[in-house]
Amino acid sequence: FFFARCTMLNRWPLLAMLVCMAVADTIFDLNKAAQKQANARHELGDHHPLGPDGHGVPNPSAGHFTNFRRRAPSGESTDGRRPEGRRQPTGTCPPGQVYLPTSQKYSLVANGCGPAGMQVHEEFGLHKCCNRHDVCYGICGMTISQCEQEFRSCMSDVCSNQRHKRNQCREQAESFSGMTQMFGQGFMQSSQQSACECAPPEEKEDRWAKAFKGLVESARMDVTDTEAKAKELLEGAQGNEAKTYFDLVVKHANKRNALVRFSNVKPDI
Repeated sequence: FFFARCTMLNRWPLLAMLVCMAVADTIFDLNKAAQKQANARHELGDHHPLGPDGHGVPNPSAGHFTNFRRRAPSGESTDGRRPEGRRQPTGTCPPGQVYLPTSQKYSLVANGCGPAGMQVHEEFGLHKCCNRHDVCYGICGMTISQCEQEFRSCMSDVCSNQRHKRNQCREQAESFSGMTQMFGQGFMQSSQQSACECAPPEEKEDRWAKAFKGLVESARMDVTDTEAKAKELLEGAQGNEAKTYFDLVVKHANKRNALVRFSNVKPDI
């Protein structure tokens, strides 16, 4: 049933089957990692994200249907936050703590459409939507409904601008959207575990200030005072820090700055 549903999503069945096999393997690995993380949290009471081995920070790099956010050896944290009221990522915080942007150092990574190592090289320009989707999953506090809506809206705009292959573009867009609808929830949870960590609520403003400061620096914005600019962005977010952060990444990310690392894909977003 799984492969029947999966291969029907693409007009090229062999390619679809290969993609589905890669995604299925990734789901299996992520499920095992998530269970191990949950067990480690329960036994150790750790308040920080755990890696697949129960120690450190995970590196979910399965490809387009994950968050494409990988830990970097150096650099500022460029992240978002978890809005109050939405369901927490897999794993719960201890009493008195909430999910906030992680203090660990990492960077956003995007690699276009398809699982890592099996990119789908489409001809319509949908890769920029896949890059945007990658980034969305990797920002702490974004919800899967927000990310899928952004994904569909972007692909709709791209296909609407196709003069001669509009229907083919829409078929490909439906294939990509169908894959993320089937597999996105699990990957989103894993991504949020990497992007977020439990912290006292009083750290919220400070963590967001650092997140926006990292964004300003990574985007190489032409400002004289990065901390003042970060404060301005934080105040302007008015409680929608994660979405504001996402919008700024989409606006400023390009090949000339370090805001997003584009892996084997055109630096479009």
